[in-house]
Amino acid sequence: MSPMILKRKPDHSVQFLFKESKRSGVLINLEKYSYFILNNSAQTVWKQINGKNSLYNITKKFARKYGLTVKRGERDVRKCLEFFKKNGFIKFL
Repeated sequence: MSPMILKRKPDHSVQFLFKESKRSGVLINLEKYSYFILNNSAQTVWKQINGKNSLYNITKKFARKYGLTVKRGERDVRKCLEFFKKNGFIKFL
């Protein structure tokens, strides 16, 4: 990713409920009445989204937690963020 993109900060864009567990979690969009079951890695990304953490910081934390290179972590984080954005859960500041 380019340096400009890595500085972007995702934030929540809808009212939601998030219930976390050790193996999976549930993310509910209260505006569309839809829900998604998140695996552990998607939960890790979701919990970092707060409008303050940059994509770079989220990727670094993700890669460290799962023992990945930053480049590999970036690919996985990008897929999660694309899913969240496509389903209306996040926006970028």
